[in-house]
Amino acid sequence: MSQAIDELRVILGSGDFSPLIGRFEDQRIECKGQPYRLESEEQKLELAKDVSALANTDGGLVLIGVATTRDSAHGQDRITAVRPFELARFDQDRYQKVIGDWLWPPQSQIDVRWFPSQGDDTRGVGAIFVPEASAADQPVVVAKTLLDTPRRVEIVFGLCQRRAATVGHLTVERIHTLLRDGSRLDEEIREGFQNLEAALARLHETPSTFPPPDPEERRRVTEQRINDALAAARLSDKPALLLAAVPRTPASIGEIFESRSAPAVQLLDRPPELRTSGFDLDTGGPSRIVAGALRRSVLPECKVLDLYPDGTLIFATRGDGDGLCWGRANRQTSWPLINQLVLAETALLFVELAYRLYAGHLTTGTLVDLHLRILRLRHGTQTARLEAGTLGSSRDVRVAADESGLFEAQLQFGTDPPEVAALRLIAKVYNWFTFESDRIPYTNPDRSALDSDTIREAGRR
Repeated sequence: MSQAIDELRVILGSGDFSPLIGRFEDQRIECKGQPYRLESEEQKLELAKDVSALANTDGGLVLIGVATTRDSAHGQDRITAVRPFELARFDQDRYQKVIGDWLWPPQSQIDVRWFPSQGDDTRGVGAIFVPEASAADQPVVVAKTLLDTPRRVEIVFGLCQRRAATVGHLTVERIHTLLRDGSRLDEEIREGFQNLEAALARLHETPSTFPPPDPEERRRVTEQRINDALAAARLSDKPALLLAAVPRTPASIGEIFESRSAPAVQLLDRPPELRTSGFDLDTGGPSRIVAGALRRSVLPECKVLDLYPDGTLIFATRGDGDGLCWGRANRQTSWPLINQLVLAETALLFVELAYRLYAGHLTTGTLVDLHLRILRLRHGTQTARLEAGTLGSSRDVRVAADESGLFEAQLQFGTDPPEVAALRLIAKVYNWFTFESDRIPYTNPDRSALDSDTIREAGRR
């Protein structure tokens, strides 16, 4: 279970639920204003769907007795009220039975709890803590089939097969086994071929060519890799934010082809984050070897994260209202408005990831070229806007000179902290918008570096 879920467990156990107010619902936290009505088959299905969805991803928490409201700035539901209820409305044994009856395979580690309020122990809130299902258990499937209600919710899960002159069916247990083993076999075969392909490619690899020693050739190779990443994410002709890090001395991270358990691969699959449901680098899926040349994690039309064995790291995400211009839809009607928090948080996490990947592969003092690109941000004839200060703190809005901007900075690995290097990079963006560097938000008091605590706090508002 994540640190954020552990923190919520402590808050719930204290009986003081006020710290829940203002928190966002995300992929690990599902909020319900009232208990499930388990006399209804439809509500049993709703419970099973919510629990299985968490079990099939990273695990999480169903929080019962809290009201949410859509936050227009962030585009997510935020907890706005706590609604404690009587314990009689939350039969924990019945919840466990429904979960056991409706899910396959059984998930014995699911924890159903009721937490009494500090001010009135006859009322409280409910919580269902759902750990991530083990590889042997995934996928966790809903084993019931059909609800004939006015809303007509249908989930049909079955597999029929011909047996002599009759039609038979496989049990849900057998279907789950086939799905699990088939997925695992497919993954093992694919990984095996990719590793073989990578090994063959390295036999013909000359270390001195990674990266090319000539600056112009290095720039050409970097440009090709950036274009490949954008194409893989289907962002070549769409608004996009792109970041790249290119060491001037080869990093030699060959472990990305050797094993899924290699540290570099683990970092790509679970890149650093500052907060739950923040603007992170996670694409939501595992990375894979591409043509024996790089390792890539991609969510088409959304994000891509590429790592080459020479240390070239590339990240791209959407530049529109689902990415760099997230939220404040009422102000996006005439022109794209950059979200300052997205820009700062993404840049900081990218440089932090580069530092972690380069640890043990680059010597202290190695120069790394950092690239940041804002691409194709335009509504009709109007180019992007950027505000000074934090979100909502200023109406000093400046206009970009063009729909695209290319920015570069350098860092010395092991000498420049990630927070300093990331600020150095986004300062180029603010200067492009004609802002002085001291107008950049989310920095430490002396404005020498981006500040992760300030970014976390801003994300909770």
